[in-house]
Amino acid sequence: MKGKNEFLKDEIIFIDENKNQSVLYKMDEGLQFGLGFFETILIRDKVYFLEEHLHRLNKSLETFGFGFYVSFEAVEKLIQTYFLKNIALKIIATEKNLFAMTRPISYNLETYQMGKKVTISNVIKNSHSGLLVHKSLNYGENILELRKAKESGFDDCLFLNENGHITESAIANLFIIHKDKLITPPLSDGLLPGIIRQKIIENFTVYEDHITKDQLKSCQGAFLTNSLLGVVNISHVEDIKLANHPLSHDVARFFGEMIPQNEKYR
Repeated sequence: MKGKNEFLKDEIIFIDENKNQSVLYKMDEGLQFGLGFFETILIRDKVYFLEEHLHRLNKSLETFGFGFYVSFEAVEKLIQTYFLKNIALKIIATEKNLFAMTRPISYNLETYQMGKKVTISNVIKNSHSGLLVHKSLNYGENILELRKAKESGFDDCLFLNENGHITESAIANLFIIHKDKLITPPLSDGLLPGIIRQKIIENFTVYEDHITKDQLKSCQGAFLTNSLLGVVNISHVEDIKLANHPLSHDVARFFGEMIPQNEKYR
């Protein structure tokens, strides 16, 4: 990787919002146009999937020619220095800046008991976009659609691409159960290669195939995944109630075993 020994000030700048901290930054295309990348990492008693998160982040930095990478050691040092536990750590990288900040983990027992009610966004995603497979700072559209969904009484929204295939939600990857088979959209449909998505693919028989609205609404069950949320069932697609298939329980149990601290939420 070009410039792989280069770091920004040899450290990650930690932003402590509780201290109303002012931060010096360098103006670049990330701050001006959103050309940057981020990862949100789960920390309980220990940090989870750090290697996978940094691999994805550094792959994006290499792809877009940023000329540096974020080391495992630098993030571990930051976590130890600030005694981070039971929190979500966000790493943000632009061409000339490297920041970290934290936020509470908002998911609780009710999240998993109730499941998620989702709607279908009217926004069409372009499967040919070079940014969709990266965790880009160009996230505004997702956030606006998520807000709109919540204002309408839903927890999340799903996007379609130009071919009418469901890609992912505003903040998570999608799996459905159809004919007792676990199916998730292929990356070629235009979606983020999620960390938990990949773990499920590696440990279960998963078919990567296109998913339509009709298939979703008539499926035997569905769930969403991301690194903070883990695995949570979709209870409703708009006004249609979905079943809760045993495969969903198996995947949720598997994730609970991977992260014992999350087992109490199952």
